[in-house]
Amino acid sequence: MTNTKEHADYTIAHFKWWAPFYRFIEIFVNKMRKRVVSLVGKSPKKILDVACGPGPQTYQLAKAGHSVIGIDLSPDMLAHAKKDDKLDLKYLEQDATATKFSDSEFDISTISFALHDMPENLAVDVLKEMRRVTKNGGQIIIVDYNE
Repeated sequence: MTNTKEHADYTIAHFKWWAPFYRFIEIFVNKMRKRVVSLVGKSPKKILDVACGPGPQTYQLAKAGHSVIGIDLSPDMLAHAKKDDKLDLKYLEQDATATKFSDSEFDISTISFALHDMPENLAVDVLKEMRRVTKNGGQIIIVDYNE
């Protein structure tokens, strides 16, 4: 499974089943989510959270005062995303290999626990897209594990 369409179909089907239960993993990764917030800092930034799932990282970044957009392929995961009208936060269903954002639109792009699920060629495409939409001198923050 190396093409974008096959992977998108697989991802949508796989996470349709996982979506209702995905928040339970936060018990194990919440400390890492807080570490990402501390890396970003306190001055408000515009942040893209790629493959955000139900949005735990997206939400924490917005709660810290940042303007955050979370994107994910899975409508089921996004349906479980934590929302708060008081925060500068939104979620969009988008393919991370070809987003609809302008070049250099974000101060920071993040991706957490998603690259390991992707075929290598698609992971590289996602990272290239993150680089494209992140400002020169901006940050790209990657959180993952190696299988």
